[in-house]
Amino acid sequence: RTASAPVARPSAPRAAVPAAPMAPPVAGDLPANARDLLLAEVKAAKPFFYNTVVAQAFRIDVTAVRITCAFLPNQKVPRQQCEDAKPWLEGLAEQVLGRRLPVMIALAEAGETPGPVAAGSPGAAAARATGDGPLRDEAMANPSVQALLEVFPVEGVSVEEVEPQ
Repeated sequence: RTASAPVARPSAPRAAVPAAPMAPPVAGDLPANARDLLLAEVKAAKPFFYNTVVAQAFRIDVTAVRITCAFLPNQKVPRQQCEDAKPWLEGLAEQVLGRRLPVMIALAEAGETPGPVAAGSPGAAAARATGDGPLRDEAMANPSVQALLEVFPVEGVSVEEVEPQ
């Protein structure tokens, strides 16, 4: 008896399997605080990006099917930086919210009002401002004031009109 060596059989070439396209997001419920969770994670992961781009956004909406970051027409630099960070933001959303949501960058419409204030966002400090009235509301809606309050958080802010000299 002679031992025979195993015979190598040529295998048929395997067809390349195309990468599966990104499945559309499942339209389901997100946690009620999904926006706050995502913004908190952005702030923790990249504080500079949060303070220079996210804090400048006119509005950020998180829905079951997408994340929308809206900027004013004159905010070209933060809008482009957000556009450049879309893949990172989508990955972060998947980690935080459990699903990959596409990020859409939009221009805010004239006369549009900003979305709700998120805890920990620049507007949150503005929401703690003291005093009522249209002057305070106008000052607190200013993106520069919001950014300043994010960098230098204070407990109470009063707004008063100063007459030019």
